[in-house]
Amino acid sequence: MKKYFLLTLLAAIFGCAAVEAADYAELLKKLDSDYSQSLTAETNVSWLGTTGNPNGGLDVFKAREEIRGMINAAFGDPEKMAEINAFLTNALTQNIQTTTRVWILEQLGGIGTAKEVPVIAAQLDSADRRVVDAAAGALLLIPGPEALAALQKDIPACRAALAQKANETKSWMPVEKAMPFALANASVEAVDQWMANYETLDELAKAQTIAALAARKCMKYRNVVLDAVDSDSELLQNAGFLALEKLATADDVDLLLAKSAEKRELVIRLCGFIVADGFDDALKARFLNAEKPEDVLQLATILTNRATDIRKEIFAKTMAKECPNRLALLQQAAKIATPEDVEAMVASTLCFPAGSERDAAENLIAAVTFGDAAPVIALKGKYDQEGLYSIIGRIGGDAAMAEVNAGLASADADLRKASIRALSVWPNAKFADKMFAVATDDSYTEEQRVAALRSFIRVISLPDDKIGISISKDGKLAKLQEAFKIAVRIDEKRLILSRLAANRTVKSLRFAVECAADPELAEAAFAAIADHAHDNVLRQQNSADFIPAMDLVIEKSTNKDLVERVKRYKTQK
Repeated sequence: MKKYFLLTLLAAIFGCAAVEAADYAELLKKLDSDYSQSLTAETNVSWLGTTGNPNGGLDVFKAREEIRGMINAAFGDPEKMAEINAFLTNALTQNIQTTTRVWILEQLGGIGTAKEVPVIAAQLDSADRRVVDAAAGALLLIPGPEALAALQKDIPACRAALAQKANETKSWMPVEKAMPFALANASVEAVDQWMANYETLDELAKAQTIAALAARKCMKYRNVVLDAVDSDSELLQNAGFLALEKLATADDVDLLLAKSAEKRELVIRLCGFIVADGFDDALKARFLNAEKPEDVLQLATILTNRATDIRKEIFAKTMAKECPNRLALLQQAAKIATPEDVEAMVASTLCFPAGSERDAAENLIAAVTFGDAAPVIALKGKYDQEGLYSIIGRIGGDAAMAEVNAGLASADADLRKASIRALSVWPNAKFADKMFAVATDDSYTEEQRVAALRSFIRVISLPDDKIGISISKDGKLAKLQEAFKIAVRIDEKRLILSRLAANRTVKSLRFAVECAADPELAEAAFAAIADHAHDNVLRQQNSADFIPAMDLVIEKSTNKDLVERVKRYKTQK
């Protein structure tokens, strides 16, 4: 009944209405319709953070919601449920897409009966692994000997389903009624009576007793927990540590920190959850007095996990000339930082030389500022100009764009250089036209033009939820081809080829094949072809283009690993 309840709940969440009568032929047509061009790509809407499917307006998703509504309305009505099952199993006998077939099998796993088993079992013979896995999953959920018999087929999917069925979770209720687990809800007298014989228990019973003491937050026998932490037994040590999550006090800080050398991750986790008077103050005092870099970082991690405000104390260390764990400490501070901390983060970041650590620190500032570069712009004249502009560029946004535009138009060579740096790390494609303009403007140095072009290549190939502008996959390819035409160096042309598969289509595959004719670009083009072939759906739907392209890689590439990879793609169904 759990699966029926879950389906009912899901149907209610999706707001599906009951359907009194259905045109099943039309419904199947909608269910099996194409959704390869999703609304997300057309409207540049990100699904992240929304409460609904942005592609919900497509026929396929409307059909799915309609069927869920029918299932919801049919619960308690065997006749209606049988009608829906008949529709779904009949659909499996039709020539439908793999994604549709898999979705139908998932529904039948929730509502199917012995009557539907033969049709579902027939799907185990499919050449598509996704269909086979979905069929085995459906049979696993359908009760009765018929489904169990169908799972006897000697294939991996059925063996996995049978193994799962054989290891179903048993009820825990009887265990809770047995000692020592029952101590969690026993009377004080019963606990005292049990604990009087604690030393006579074996290790497992002691560990279970400690868990029960923690569950009832029994401070009376806290000494038993502390003794377990110092025990030579790994089982008792772990039981004691876990119990301290409920029973620790501020007096246990030193004990926990002393044990961190051998159980660092466990100590950090526990200290993040302990609720005890004075615990934060005790940790903070240890942080201020810590001398070893590893101790400083561990305490910073614990305190920020607890959302304890130690920003000022961390930044005092990260702004110092010598700070061994500067980036790691900044990462901890960023978890609780606000825009008010931007200057301290900037000062800390500019302590790094140019390189990956500074890049990572700049990204932390971008995350804290939520796309508003104003707090960093306000620091102009106080810190290194190029360093500030790099941070401004990573943040992006309107204020940053105005600042960079003004810098690019300036006659000040240093300011123009700083603005180019900002342009080269811009987070999305809203500045793409400006990047392209700089890349083709001879008034800039070759180094600056190359930096702008590489940035253009990066941002114009970003996925739809990050690119920041409305542009189709074909539009992205056209922009990359424009960049390819103006690229002087082989490095940038290879970079373009490496970015093709980020928005792969059959047109971008054809472009990669064209580039393979150039000996200097051949291996980069072969890698791009392989990355396109990784997309099973695209490869299978465009076999006329993919088969000769894969053959080209197999025949011409000198990269043995790449050749083997493409051979696998070619044999996959």
